[in-house]
Amino acid sequence: MIEKLLRFPFFQIILLTFVGIILLNKFHPYLLPELLTNVYLKLVLIGVLIFWFIMVFIYNRQNSKNKFKFFTFLPVELREEDEGLRWMTFKACRSVYIYYSFAIPVGIGLVTYFNGYSFAPLIIFILLGIGQYIIYWLEIKKLCA
Repeated sequence: MIEKLLRFPFFQIILLTFVGIILLNKFHPYLLPELLTNVYLKLVLIGVLIFWFIMVFIYNRQNSKNKFKFFTFLPVELREEDEGLRWMTFKACRSVYIYYSFAIPVGIGLVTYFNGYSFAPLIIFILLGIGQYIIYWLEIKKLCA
């Protein structure tokens, strides 16, 4: 149960969203409601990070042979322990690549169209990142069914 929770892209999506909101609040504070001030956002972000570290610590304690690394360049959602998992990762990464081959030109067009709004690139990057996680996990879910 803990492993599924840790491998689910929820934490990555939340972190990406909160970092983007914090940056928007720093450079364009007029865009966000009063509730989303830096103090509240930072507290929620710190809370999510602490929760994630506690979950990793509990999982690593229960599974000493198959530990999660706290800091690594390899995303935790990539599991390539055998040929089946490698094939699933290949298919999901292929879907993400196809998504980016379409989404990046659309993103460039949107940035060009909204060039008067200096916050547009940040919002588009956030949406591209969230889309990547959603596409990846929808493909994994489809392959696991």
